[in-house]
Amino acid sequence: MCKPQKPVILVFISHYIPGYKAGGPIRTVQNMVRFLGDDFDFRIVTRDRDLGDVKPYPKIRANEWQAIDGAKVFYMSPQRMRIKDFFNIFKSVDHDLVYFNSFFDPVFTIIPLFVRRYLGATNKQVILAPRGELSAGALMFKATKKLTFIKLSTFLGLYQNVFFHASSDLEANEIANTLKLEGDRIRVALNLPQPIIKEDERHSTTIDHSEHLKIVFLSRISPKKNLDYALRLLCQVEIPLEFNIYGTREDPIYWEECRRLIDTLPSNISARYCGSLNPADVGKVFSEHDLFLFPTKGENYGHVIAESLSAGTPVLISDLTPWNFVETDGVGWTVPLSMPERYVQTIATYARRSISERIEMRSRVKEKAIEYLSDAKVLEKNYKLFADFL
Repeated sequence: MCKPQKPVILVFISHYIPGYKAGGPIRTVQNMVRFLGDDFDFRIVTRDRDLGDVKPYPKIRANEWQAIDGAKVFYMSPQRMRIKDFFNIFKSVDHDLVYFNSFFDPVFTIIPLFVRRYLGATNKQVILAPRGELSAGALMFKATKKLTFIKLSTFLGLYQNVFFHASSDLEANEIANTLKLEGDRIRVALNLPQPIIKEDERHSTTIDHSEHLKIVFLSRISPKKNLDYALRLLCQVEIPLEFNIYGTREDPIYWEECRRLIDTLPSNISARYCGSLNPADVGKVFSEHDLFLFPTKGENYGHVIAESLSAGTPVLISDLTPWNFVETDGVGWTVPLSMPERYVQTIATYARRSISERIEMRSRVKEKAIEYLSDAKVLEKNYKLFADFL
């Protein structure tokens, strides 16, 4: 069998398109395929269903390779996620590089690393992107279990000779500190953004500025994304506003806590849960809101922040993302979680802006978004992330 001309990158990720409920990692890998597919042959191994779903995707063929949006994808059914199945994947795909998209995923990271380390399934170089899992905010959830696994996996050499992909200098420091790694095992490349939308294809701003402020929270509903913090902030806001919540309810216990907080909001706050959102509708939803409130406990990139800015919607976010420059550029605000009063003050101040000031800011936000998402250096660093090992 002839070796393909393009280097083959074997990618393992728990969920991929047409799924969307797992959030950023799906979009990150999809954007890699879009921007780098002319240079690399991506072979993606993933589940045959979306996050939390009991039924597989209706239009895919399970347990066989198929062409999907510029890549070849192998959708595994639950019955085919055994050690021998991953071993066979390694042996049947003539690959040049292996790329993982989680540190803790038991099925799509730990099992393949096990068959690589102990069964000799592949001798190719491995790159692993933790996708923010090693941040302080992420490690605080199930901390004992995670830290125990880190010590055990280090002892067993599971991550021996593995290089790590950090999407920012902040994440690189988190990886180095948590895993006690030398810097030469960590490569930094900002996640590739969504393709820039042409001016005539963008969603127009549809806000009726005569109404009260409309704020949106759009993300997976889990403790790390910090919806409960956002709701507690709004309890202190005295102006009338509308707060719309979009996202997959990933943790039922956590959602119940958030639901109780919604019930305690004062009468001037109208809050509602609007369900999960198809990626195709994200831009439209952002364009219908004045502000994106996202007090996350940590993002290795934050695709949803980029999407908000692309729609012209300013962001009010924590300082635990790579987007800390938005305040300097006049397209949003970054506030430490230790300062809830500043969040409340920022919301009130922005609500007092005139209609013309808000429209002017939205125009500036869109212009800056084009600048952020057109950075050729980001593409170059992502290319080098793979090319340097080939």
